Amino acid sequence: MIGIGHIGLGGMGRLRLDKFRTRSDLKSVIAWSRSAERLTEYEDGEATTDWQKVVDHPQVDAVCVATPTVTHVEFAATALEAGKHVLVEGPAVNRVDDFDRLTEMAQRNKRIFYCGSDYRFMEPCQAASLAAGGIGNILRAQMDSSWCPAEGTWYYDRSVSGGIFPCAHIFPFTFLQHAGIPQWVDASLSDDGRYGVAQIHYETGAIGIATGGFRRQATNEVFMIGTEGIMRREPDGCYVIERESGIEALPVREVDSVLEDNAAFVRCLLGEEDWETHLPRERTAHALAAAAQESAEGNKRVMVMTTIPRVHS
Repeated sequence: MIGIGHIGLGGMGRLRLDKFRTRSDLKSVIAWSRSAERLTEYEDGEATTDWQKVVDHPQVDAVCVATPTVTHVEFAATALEAGKHVLVEGPAVNRVDDFDRLTEMAQRNKRIFYCGSDYRFMEPCQAASLAAGGIGNILRAQMDSSWCPAEGTWYYDRSVSGGIFPCAHIFPFTFLQHAGIPQWVDASLSDDGRYGVAQIHYETGAIGIATGGFRRQATNEVFMIGTEGIMRREPDGCYVIERESGIEALPVREVDSVLEDNAAFVRCLLGEEDWETHLPRERTAHALAAAAQESAEGNKRVMVMTTIPRVHS
């Protein structure tokens, strides 16, 4: 039985908890939240007003951190140093050097730093993975990720969220992973920083376009153009590959993305999956987010930090 401690019981924190409940090999031990109401609603284990108790609890093997982005590093670092495995809700950080710091701490302490990325199980990313080997070399890929969180929530606070690119663009940056290794990004902001557009240039010569933000109006575009075909989403929502030989439907599965991501984390805990295999993908997405935010705010082209520093083995 794996004991789980929870730091944060907001939207995604509560959703993670609900999905963990479906497993017989996990037990929710203790939870902390800034919200007294959310703590009152937590009935699985001990509710605490001191987050350090979550980290120190002897029955907690792993900590799920689901709080505003800027707070993740403190909670995750403390848990890792205390010998706990950690799932950090994505975006995990808004600075790539913080990503590297948490990676190093996990490796040094022989613990797991898992970046929550349920979006990689969602249909667009599934389709991209299925299509990547069947349309030749990627020339252009584009995705929009727009949603509208409630006014007044922390997402709109740049100092807490890290900006629009870490918040809304981690999804398309993950989708774009098949384009190769990013070199630089040009980005811009509109709507008082609530919507952003990023153009990424890859070492292969491919171009990636990521759009999105906090607005109801959205392009909803998802496509990849390759040298041998195109992957796109049809008006009925189906994903297809179109080649000269015809159109092929992609076997995209309908899945509960959070349930799938939780399961991947548990596989890492059980030693059935190597958590470090996820690092290049997640680090690249976070590096792109940081570079795009810097580009947009500085009105300049920014190189992407793709080199992973040497860390403890």
